[in-house]
Amino acid sequence: MTHKINVAVLCYTGASSSYFVEGLKDDAIKRNIDIEIESYTISPFPTDFKKYDVILVAPQVKHCIKQVKEITADQEIPIIGLNFRAFGLRETDEILDQIIELTSKKV
Repeated sequence: MTHKINVAVLCYTGASSSYFVEGLKDDAIKRNIDIEIESYTISPFPTDFKKYDVILVAPQVKHCIKQVKEITADQEIPIIGLNFRAFGLRETDEILDQIIELTSKKV
């Protein structure tokens, strides 16, 4: 990876996503991947995702994926809906693989 990967994480309150984000950052450091991750709650709902390469949507707010797709329709930003198991057990390695695969196509 030669560029920084910018990731947005959407969650309900941010409490559980902070634990997941820390795991994702730890995995990125171990793999020498330059990544910046910012978490957002859905209230107020963010409306500007232009700076992000990937958007992760926590399981408890998967119902917002359609709204995120509408907001980002002209930006071609990949959206990953996280499953409860990976999110809850902080299984971030596979998610990081998906992020790398999706962003490598953009470079």
